[in-house]
Amino acid sequence: MGMFLLLACAIAFKLFCSWHVCGEATCRILEFLEPETGMRLKDHVIQSTSVDEGKQCQLQCYLETSCLSYNLGTEENGTKLLCELSNSDRYQHPGDLVLRKGFSYHGTAVSL
Repeated sequence: MGMFLLLACAIAFKLFCSWHVCGEATCRILEFLEPETGMRLKDHVIQSTSVDEGKQCQLQCYLETSCLSYNLGTEENGTKLLCELSNSDRYQHPGDLVLRKGFSYHGTAVSL
């Protein structure tokens, strides 16, 4: 029974934590990694928007083909979340991942 539960959890993770869309020539797969709380990737933001919840930011990152990661934080007014899409990640620019209270960094494992 334990092995079945482990397998079910792994399948659920793949279904709910990754996005898959295939076109005629390519298939873009984004698997979102665990967020890094209190961190933000600076200097690579390509789009900033307000969202009501984190999954909306994740979807925006998936839909923007140049998005490799995103920052999610509280806005100044505190009623919405700030979603910052980035065309880079902590592996390409490790020095740009900085401490930032109220934010979390969400990286991806990219496959083509």
